[in-house]
Amino acid sequence: YDKTVGLWDTKEIGQGKVTLIARLEGHGKQVETVAFHPGGTVFASGGWDQTIRLWRARDGKALGVFARTPNRVAALAFSPDGRLLLAGRQGGRDVPQRITLYTYPEGREQQVFTGHDNVVIATAFHPGGEWVASGGGNNKAILLWHTRSGEILSRLEGRGQTIWAVGFSPDGRFLSWGQTFQRGSSNRRGPLQYRFDLTRLTRLEGGLPEESAIRAREKAGKITLSAERGGPYGLVYRLHVQRRGGFLSKRLSTIERDRTNGYQHTAYTLTPDGQYILSGGFNGVLTLYTTKGEIRARLVGHTGEIKAVAVSADGRWALSGSSDQTLKLWSLTGLPSSGTVEILPTLSLFPATDGEWVAWTPEGYFAASPQGAKLIGYSINQGLDKLAKYVAVEQLYDRFYRPDLLLAKLHGEEKNPWQSAGELIDAATVLHSGLPPEIDFVAPEADITLSQPDIIAQVALIDQGGGIGRVVWKINGITVASDILPPEGRGPQRGATVVVKKHLTLDPGLHTLTV
Repeated sequence: YDKTVGLWDTKEIGQGKVTLIARLEGHGKQVETVAFHPGGTVFASGGWDQTIRLWRARDGKALGVFARTPNRVAALAFSPDGRLLLAGRQGGRDVPQRITLYTYPEGREQQVFTGHDNVVIATAFHPGGEWVASGGGNNKAILLWHTRSGEILSRLEGRGQTIWAVGFSPDGRFLSWGQTFQRGSSNRRGPLQYRFDLTRLTRLEGGLPEESAIRAREKAGKITLSAERGGPYGLVYRLHVQRRGGFLSKRLSTIERDRTNGYQHTAYTLTPDGQYILSGGFNGVLTLYTTKGEIRARLVGHTGEIKAVAVSADGRWALSGSSDQTLKLWSLTGLPSSGTVEILPTLSLFPATDGEWVAWTPEGYFAASPQGAKLIGYSINQGLDKLAKYVAVEQLYDRFYRPDLLLAKLHGEEKNPWQSAGELIDAATVLHSGLPPEIDFVAPEADITLSQPDIIAQVALIDQGGGIGRVVWKINGITVASDILPPEGRGPQRGATVVVKKHLTLDPGLHTLTV
């Protein structure tokens, strides 16, 4: 972990060249964030040593400690007039739930904001300087609040929550999860509140009974796990694997984590036969080890800290929950006797807070609750210098809404059921062969009030290389009409525009029209 700050000359950045001016020392631990004062003569840095330091911009000369904070500093932002500095927070739940607004250059606390319930990793000022946006917390909310009063003007928040607990039913039919944190051990962070039926693809209220649920196990036969806290970050960085025998125990291995492999063991379990250890860490790291500490599989798919893990009673399936607000189900069958394999999730599940849900496979096939399809879409990577393109799931719904294929994969009817029919290919292949059309509503106008029930709806469909297929008209999410365009309007003709009209009749009331 780097305790220094790099100062660079960027005059030739247009030619792809930057020059290191100085490597600045002063922080006692890892540096997380830097921010330039609007005047351009000074910049601030903050990190794990709980200090904010100031430096002269032209040469990096140390100007001293600006403030000492009660928590690690994760994000810094100066106000547009340069008179305030906002410091986000990083660290565990044992540190104060606060971010601080300081006056500059005095370093006096002007406002202590406690609206977030966990780490705040992003901060920014409104150009007017009166409002601040801060992002973070358990539910990844963005809060807009006033710099003087701390009043929250707006809360931008998704429909998911961190998954704190997971478990299986003894017969493997149900998986269960919880989204409420309760302080406990690494493997007991909260109750099981909901469950999902893997035979019917249905979400149900109420979690599995605690006394029967299969959750993380730290003992299996004669094998036991014990965790050790320490290392450079003061985390649970070691997991000891031991075999009991009479009054003595033999250590089989010690699995150590550092910044290269997840930092710590955030959640861990033995498989029922005691042959493997499944352990999660930061940054979505999820690894299956042998009792000798050898990596047998890397389970790739999560993007946030692993909060909970479990392995089914028969050892065939692993389940994980994460701060990325998803559960993932992994197949542990067919593991090699040596070497390391990469495993993708058989199924990913996003449970929304309003009871809706969507489940999908790495190939892009999905199943969802009645309104759950709105929770999923497809992003196409355009490289580092471009925004990803987004495709709404409605444009590929007919092709990829396939609960039957998900059930086939879950219950072993086909190893890769979508490969058993020639017309079934994965979403990435479909999207890279040509995107669905862009849709431009011509009539009626948005937010319009009509005096009569009949309307002529009109849309322009702009071909993006994938052709134009069936046009589905929906009122309030319900399909009311469907059109198949003539051959000359369907074939791929990149850039071509097809105008489609439809006569529709509306009942009295408020309506949303989608195509």
